Amino acid sequence: MNESETSRIKELEQAGNRDLAAKSAGLISRGLQLIRKMNEQQSPVTKASASYRILLVGADIVYHQLLDEYIQQYGFKCYIAPRADIALEFLKKMEVDLVITDVIMPGMNGLKLTELLKRTTRAHIILMPGYRPSCSYKQAIELGVSDLLYKPSELNDVLECIKRVLNITNLPKSPDLPKGKG
Repeated sequence: MNESETSRIKELEQAGNRDLAAKSAGLISRGLQLIRKMNEQQSPVTKASASYRILLVGADIVYHQLLDEYIQQYGFKCYIAPRADIALEFLKKMEVDLVITDVIMPGMNGLKLTELLKRTTRAHIILMPGYRPSCSYKQAIELGVSDLLYKPSELNDVLECIKRVLNITNLPKSPDLPKGKG
């Protein structure tokens, strides 16, 4: 784990979230193993994924950097915005195919961002409520999201969700890793 990942785990532990810290550490460790394993194999990039642009929105930078690196292994072009207002500014300049957004963020939350995006873009939206129930499935569907994934999600699960939402059928499966606890 790098310095920012380690500091995020320490922040969670200090906030009394030992279970969450352990889950996050396990997820990061498994994600790094998966990325190393993928790098040892042939590149899974296909023409199907190379043209898709994905915007990751949320304050959990460590998780989004890990997700970004993983998704790019499959040829997707990824961008990261730490807050909704930055995402909106970015989307004025660049069109994306998919927005994956957290719910709880500084400033505008992901639910309000989703409402705005549904009026201003044709991008699919995957909502990722965080570590506590901050959005119900019913609420997400009423907002018009394409799918809902609770964090922390395994990287393979996120990839499968992306493939389903973007209707990509010919993208290779990611290498299997044993599931962690939690």
